Amino acid sequence: PEPGFLAQLAKLGPVRWLVAPNNFHYAHLPAWAEHFPKAQVHAAPGVAERAAGHGVTFPPHELLGDDAPPDWQGVIDQRLVPGHPVLNEVIFFHRPSRVLILSDLIENFEGPRLRWPMRLAARLAGNLAPDGKAPIDMRLSWRNKPAARAVIDEVIGWAPEQVVMAHGRIYRENAVAELRRAFRWLG
Repeated sequence: PEPGFLAQLAKLGPVRWLVAPNNFHYAHLPAWAEHFPKAQVHAAPGVAERAAGHGVTFPPHELLGDDAPPDWQGVIDQRLVPGHPVLNEVIFFHRPSRVLILSDLIENFEGPRLRWPMRLAARLAGNLAPDGKAPIDMRLSWRNKPAARAVIDEVIGWAPEQVVMAHGRIYRENAVAELRRAFRWLG
């Protein structure tokens, strides 16, 4: 962790939890866990195994699923989106702010901010703003779309007002409409 960022983080209060939301976003978590040894580590199913396969020793952790850990129950709802052979992603909904947090289920890359090879790749993958969604390889390899659809319908029912994602422009308005559009590929 960079010192400047750590100073900003310290202003917010103690770091109590570290989260690996899916088995693609975990590589830096061991360093964070070492820096914040009192923080509880939570990870989506399969994270530790994928990390081990890439030579990363993942710290002891609690598995994330559909039920929020006791410390954040009632404030943050979460769901594990099923049906993909590789990606295990847990999505989070912060009730007080009405913000939905995703990692890779929607990518909404802004073309002007990308160099041309990445812009072309995002266009070909189908995840270039304003039509962000899961990349084509993920959409084509999803095995159980009805199961994923059921979870996404439940999440849409939470009526989020904004959607934050790991890759690209967030949705600051019309969140429900954007979710319906982005997940239309689930049928």
